[in-house]
Amino acid sequence: MSFEGLGIETVVTVILTVLGGLTALLVAFTDVFKKLGEMLRALRDLGQPRRGQNDPPPENDGAPPSPPPPLDPGTTSILRDLVQDESLSLTEREAAKSRLFEVLGIKIDPTAAAEPNEQQLQEAREEAVEDLLDDPDEQEIVENIEEGDTGAAFKRLEIEARELESAALQAQAETEDKRANAAAAWLRIGLLAYEVDSARALKAFEKVVQLNPSDVWATIYAARLAQTCGDLHRARRFLETALHPDAVSDRDHAALHDGLGDVARAEGDLAAARGHYEESLEIDRALSASDPSSASARRDVSVSLNKLGDVAVAEGDLAAARGHYEESLEIGRALSASDPSSASARRDLAISHERVGMVALNTGDRDAARKNWEQELEIAHELAGRDPTNSDWPRFIAVVRLMIADLGEEDADAQKRQAFDLLHQLVETRRLAPRDREMYNGLKADLGE
Repeated sequence: MSFEGLGIETVVTVILTVLGGLTALLVAFTDVFKKLGEMLRALRDLGQPRRGQNDPPPENDGAPPSPPPPLDPGTTSILRDLVQDESLSLTEREAAKSRLFEVLGIKIDPTAAAEPNEQQLQEAREEAVEDLLDDPDEQEIVENIEEGDTGAAFKRLEIEARELESAALQAQAETEDKRANAAAAWLRIGLLAYEVDSARALKAFEKVVQLNPSDVWATIYAARLAQTCGDLHRARRFLETALHPDAVSDRDHAALHDGLGDVARAEGDLAAARGHYEESLEIDRALSASDPSSASARRDVSVSLNKLGDVAVAEGDLAAARGHYEESLEIGRALSASDPSSASARRDLAISHERVGMVALNTGDRDAARKNWEQELEIAHELAGRDPTNSDWPRFIAVVRLMIADLGEEDADAQKRQAFDLLHQLVETRRLAPRDREMYNGLKADLGE
């Protein structure tokens, strides 16, 4: 095919149209990877009950999932070129990047209220994917993943990592450099396997910590995976081992307290959770005061406030919760206003509106609840427009509309109808997540569909 004589907009339109035909394959490909990870966790009996785990099975229950068809060999090359093409709009480049990650089974939920630990993890995972694609020596691994053979891909990566690890342990000179290279190889495996195979990712992060005990973030990732798998004792042990004030930066120290607060809250120890979150907030406030221009430092304060608000809700102190949430909301407004193009800042602001709305409802202020949820809805529609291929946004919007419908006002049925229409579109395009099947079926029955 020749593009000679065509304008850049026409060329981009043609390419994106061709790529659009791959979307269904890529979504199916990602779903298979996610199911694989869930199956592995279940077989090892490590997982706690997860949201959606008890949802009704899909209609083809009992039939094994069919493997995804092989993708065109040039898919990643085309997508990578589009991601790096500065002549395209930000929306087009982000759409291409989203599809590129889908090819590799990487799923990053833009609707999640990413905390500092989560945000750093997402950035690290994106970087690991991009490094793999850019490494000319790793193209066979990329092809394995494209073909759906993640087992072969990870085996290749693990062989490389073990060779580097063995060389580091045997070397008499330049040991530190060799250990760093081996740690980096295992870190890449952990990041790539994070959403695909939790057990493999956890083992990889443990290797990183053994080779480089000063890598605080590998420790945090390992603790998070252990917690996800239901091993809270192991998660706490990871974090407590790394919690040495003289060995880590202030921000890392805050992140470790944040992680320990999450573990304590999962254990039901709200007092301990509050103590860790307060420690984290104190450090975050000091860091923000020392660098008022730092958006990330201010955002860390906002996240710590939200976590303290969550604990206050669990303790029944709604007045304290509302205070924490509203202070966080004001920070979110300022961050969004200072960088309107930042999708993450807008997303954080939407989530803050949701929290303020929830606590307002629970204190009897229904008008404030609706006002905040409508502002959340406005932001969600804006972000969905920026990322139209991502199925997480229609679901997000549907959930907010159902929250508004639950207020029982005159437009309740209209809100339910709009929520149902969004979910039905996901059903029609085979993109409805299993966890949402019960919500969809309930709406369908409620509306008499």
